Amino acid sequence: MVELQNYTRRKWPSCPINAIYALSLRVVVGIRMIIEDPVDSRVDAHFGKSSVETDQPPSASAAAPAGPFLASMGTCAGIHVLRFWLQPGLSVEALRINQRSARDPQSGLIDSISLEIRLQEGCPAKCAQAVIRVAQLSTVTKRLEHPPQVDIVTCLAEDTAAPAIGSALNHP
Repeated sequence: MVELQNYTRRKWPSCPINAIYALSLRVVVGIRMIIEDPVDSRVDAHFGKSSVETDQPPSASAAAPAGPFLASMGTCAGIHVLRFWLQPGLSVEALRINQRSARDPQSGLIDSISLEIRLQEGCPAKCAQAVIRVAQLSTVTKRLEHPPQVDIVTCLAEDTAAPAIGSALNHP
């Protein structure tokens, strides 16, 4: 469940939009994110010491929001596969993950994602099956298999300042 915290209104002098709404989300695991729209169609998410920048055409100064979403699946599986592969000291030179996604032509929504894990030549079938199982254990893959409930709520903006980016974002 996602809870809305500290919904505030702030002025950005350099922004063509005179009021920006910053949202601080608290997720059950205790991670807070500030989602803000500082310029035109660009929307950034800040959490901990990290940021994800997104944008939409025509400016497209950053990835579209679906890009980081899709990348999280490949990178999460990649971390699991890499750790598994390095455990016995195998070479990672040939190790690659190619990710493909397909969209439903009517809805435009992504309806399938495939990961192709390229292993070094001569890898036994038993090892290949183990790598698949390891990739399936990634947090993002498991979460997509069992999607969370998403609650979206609104509240009235208060006249208080939003928390500074990076301040206490990982503490509920």
